Amino acid sequence: MPQNFYFGGGAAGTDMHPLVLVLTLLAFALVLFLPRRYAFAPAVCAAVLLPFGSQLSAGGVHFYVVRIIAVAAILRLVLDKYLKHTRLLANGITKFDRVFVAWALVRGLALMLLHPELGAVVNQVAFWLDTFGIYFLFRLSIREEADILRIARVLAPVMVIIAVCMIYESRSGFNLYNLITSYHVTPYTREGQIRAQAAFGHAITAGTFAATLIPVFFWAWKSGRARPAAIVGLAATLPIIYASHSSTPASAFLAGVLVLCLWPLRMYLRQIRWGIAGMIALLALVMKAPVWYVIQKVDFVGGHGWDRAFLVDQFSQHISEWWLIGADSNAKWSIHGGTWDRCNQYVAEGLSGGLLTLVLFIALLVMGFSILGRARKRARGVDRWLYWCLGAALLAHIAAFWGVSYFDQMRVPWLLLLAVFPAAERWHAKANEQTQNKPESEQDYISNWNEDDSSNPGSQEAAA
Repeated sequence: MPQNFYFGGGAAGTDMHPLVLVLTLLAFALVLFLPRRYAFAPAVCAAVLLPFGSQLSAGGVHFYVVRIIAVAAILRLVLDKYLKHTRLLANGITKFDRVFVAWALVRGLALMLLHPELGAVVNQVAFWLDTFGIYFLFRLSIREEADILRIARVLAPVMVIIAVCMIYESRSGFNLYNLITSYHVTPYTREGQIRAQAAFGHAITAGTFAATLIPVFFWAWKSGRARPAAIVGLAATLPIIYASHSSTPASAFLAGVLVLCLWPLRMYLRQIRWGIAGMIALLALVMKAPVWYVIQKVDFVGGHGWDRAFLVDQFSQHISEWWLIGADSNAKWSIHGGTWDRCNQYVAEGLSGGLLTLVLFIALLVMGFSILGRARKRARGVDRWLYWCLGAALLAHIAAFWGVSYFDQMRVPWLLLLAVFPAAERWHAKANEQTQNKPESEQDYISNWNEDDSSNPGSQEAAA
């Protein structure tokens, strides 16, 4: 078994500080008994605030904090369904949900076929437990537009805690989470800069967590209904990104902010998309290297992107090895190294489940944009900003995927965003019933950036 991909590894026994255990059990109970609209809160808070490596070991299975919360999520869904007789999903199973389930199932089954051994089965069943439990808990919780504001209010103080920990870590070189772990985390250092990570598995994912939430906090501010939380959250995101000293979070930050700035040009999205496609085609013609070597030029805080560009290059050249059910041979693709680490989400999807898994993953991204686009066109007043900001958050993740694969608790915020899209389909359907079925008018377009939402009937309805 190659060293970059194995099963049955990790700690031989339980490795969880008593305080972490108490907080995890508290989150477990809160997931079970909090009102539906707040059930997501303990799951997200426990995932991002408790150490990534803490675990309980039982029967050869490692129960990390996220996995314990996933068990609570499954129990909550069962209790609500069979004891409370609650409708779990307000709009039922959507097409997006089906594609999501298909992606996870195909990914897991492919890896089991690639590694026909018990360890692989246990590993992927655990993946399904984490993925389905957390995702459908969020689907249970998120039903209305107001739930997005609730997410911002919950995450604002979380961002402050992470920011304080990471700034201290970047200044002192000591990770405060070492106080509540039995293992010692030594932060990475590059070009004399300490790359803080707090509770996360790596500084890149820690910084990406903050960068991808900026559009959500901006929406909370723009709506006027959660401005204190928005100010706190936005103020904490920049120190987190800075303390991570990583180019990937900086890229995600710039991608999200760029989309927010494109709001005045929203009537020309088709032309913008074709312009981007044309620019990529032109680069492919004029560049001596393949176009993905543009990644090599992305450098905001030192380091380089050559390894990521080289990984994509080798990934494309070895498609015959991974297209069917994935592969574990990426470490051997080059004698020069640079392909051991699957530091690209798209590459990780293909290697973990083959071409079908990669296609289904990309389909989720495309469907997310499609849902948000339709909903924005039907929305009125300041509510149009909600879908634009969610699209900005999605693009921030897409940009981050070129520099990292979500291997730690960063998967939880990603699942939270994915769970918003099926709910947005319901909001879109309600908007179709309440408003005329027509796109934005030219008058909507020429309204200035700070339009007076109070004079717009659509925003008055939303406020009511």
